[in-house]
Amino acid sequence: MIHRPLTGSTEGNVDQGGPSGVPRDADALRLWNDYLDNASRVARRLPETERRELVLELRSHLAESFAAAGDQDDADELARVKAAIARLGRPRDFLRPILADHLLEQGASTFHPRLLAEGLYHNVFGGLKAGIVSVAFAVGYVLIIVFAAMALMKAFVPSHVGYFVYPNGTRTFGILADTTGAREALGFWVVPLALAATTVLYVLLTLGLRAARRFRG
Repeated sequence: MIHRPLTGSTEGNVDQGGPSGVPRDADALRLWNDYLDNASRVARRLPETERRELVLELRSHLAESFAAAGDQDDADELARVKAAIARLGRPRDFLRPILADHLLEQGASTFHPRLLAEGLYHNVFGGLKAGIVSVAFAVGYVLIIVFAAMALMKAFVPSHVGYFVYPNGTRTFGILADTTGAREALGFWVVPLALAATTVLYVLLTLGLRAARRFRG
């Protein structure tokens, strides 16, 4: 098993090498432990039990790959560890689907914006379909941010935020740099309207994400 805590610093409690399939060479062992530490950091958002099991499983695969990379009497253990790591790949790459699933599940259940943002980010790398779905929802959340920004900025730059009507009949809603000749039609009603839009869209979009995940399952 891994003789290191999976939360906080992992320094000071590392595999010491021996008959369990880990390298004895100091440089090789350092690279070995750095790889597992990296996997633990990547998986830090997972529940502790699940994170521990994942890292233990990864250590087992690393030991198998290390053993397959050369004979036990091979003196170049560092090269064998590098070969084993290259075969397994970067922890961030193969842990992303697990992270995305956990973060989106938690974010959609609690309406937590940071969890949703992190989950969508990791999900972008989960293949073409997952990437398209993630980008679509991300665009929706960006629109929500725009509405929230309008509500905030109306108090500071009221002449540049709102629903603008130009003499030629053009109508524009949003945050504008140049409003020359335009009439702002809503006044400070923009604030409650933008806040209402922010709230309603956030709830609907998150419920939609939750439904999309159930449909996928």
